[in-house]
Amino acid sequence: MMNAEELLKVIEETAIEIDDTKKLPCVEAFEIAKKYEVPLREIGELCSQNGIKLISCQLGCF
Repeated sequence: MMNAEELLKVIEETAIEIDDTKKLPCVEAFEIAKKYEVPLREIGELCSQNGIKLISCQLGCF
């Protein structure tokens, strides 16, 4: 299992920058969680703690 620092790096590499803000599409959050076997909640928490906004939410989770 990845540590939080490694996971954040993956998230940041996947996120897109719009209007000087990093944003991560929800579908990408789901894919990262599945690929690295981490809870989706952890992805959301890391995004919140690091100013990455989740966008285009599929299920209203974020």
